[in-house]
Amino acid sequence: MASVTLTGVNKHYGAVEVIPRLDLAIEDGEFVVLVGPSGCGKSTLLRMIAGLEPITAGELRIGERVVNTVAAKNRDIAMVFQNYALYPHKTVRQNIEFALKLRKAPKAETARRVAEAAELLELTPLLERYPRQLSGGQRQRVAMGRAIVRNPAVFLFDEPLSNLDAKLRVEMRAQIKALHRRLEATSIYVTHDQVEAMTMGDRIVVMREGVVQQFGNPIDVYDAPANLFVAGFIGSPAMNLLPGVVDQDGLSILGTRFARPAHLRREPLPENVICGFRPDAVSIIEEGEGIGGTVEVIEPMGGETIANIDTGHQMVTVLYRNRLPLKVGERVGLMPDFASMHLFDSESGRRINKPSPTCG
Repeated sequence: MASVTLTGVNKHYGAVEVIPRLDLAIEDGEFVVLVGPSGCGKSTLLRMIAGLEPITAGELRIGERVVNTVAAKNRDIAMVFQNYALYPHKTVRQNIEFALKLRKAPKAETARRVAEAAELLELTPLLERYPRQLSGGQRQRVAMGRAIVRNPAVFLFDEPLSNLDAKLRVEMRAQIKALHRRLEATSIYVTHDQVEAMTMGDRIVVMREGVVQQFGNPIDVYDAPANLFVAGFIGSPAMNLLPGVVDQDGLSILGTRFARPAHLRREPLPENVICGFRPDAVSIIEEGEGIGGTVEVIEPMGGETIANIDTGHQMVTVLYRNRLPLKVGERVGLMPDFASMHLFDSESGRRINKPSPTCG
């Protein structure tokens, strides 16, 4: 296995700069997830690591070796694609062993590696089937088996679960995570699904327009988002981001004035801020108290319920676990939990404070 280090990496397509200068260090054996909206540069970055896209500038190392000009087939990486990329005319066994045959590996070694990978991925009964005879999840496991038998220094995953249904995605997430623990392999995983990123990565890289917004442990990123973009992107449902005005004694949010929270009274704060509240850090109370609003949408989810409240200024999402007898069209009040409030500078978008990790 090996580390992956990018120093000053840059990517242009003609005059269009897709990735400005980027520095990133992924440790040996680490599972890192690149996450961000479509077009943020995460797949381009993965393809540069794979050698499928040339780097415009900068240095890329896999282990101690600089691989800027090394061909993809010589980088000791294995890639699992979104569309599986299986040979339809070959059986599962033939698909898995294909890379080993290209390397002219001994037959006994090839058979052993295929058998080990098939057992690990529960593919043994399917080895003589063709891809058309498999479900989406089974095809994805075959693609993973083809990568595993190569015993690469680095595994690369390019949105491998996006074609699967919701239930199967959850199952495959668990399988990939368990596989990583068993193989202890350096893995880089691309997704636009922040739930996947939060549940799978040792660390996550949040990207926007080719720029790394934050790199860290998923819980740290969730508890202390570096800026408004990360705050709005990480978390499901998304954080409520409400404009606020601060004075010496008070804090006004959406036109409703509250006493300035005790833990913020001594802190110098800008006048205009953005107040961030996770949906489970806002309580629904009686009308006439807190921020007034109208229940617009109710989404029962069994153990919890999501309600969208129209305040007249913007929609506020509330997640609650006690089954309140709410009705669409009902007037209610909203009371934020100020202990778990995230504050951001309204001009720069940067985080001002860090709530307690037990909150928000």
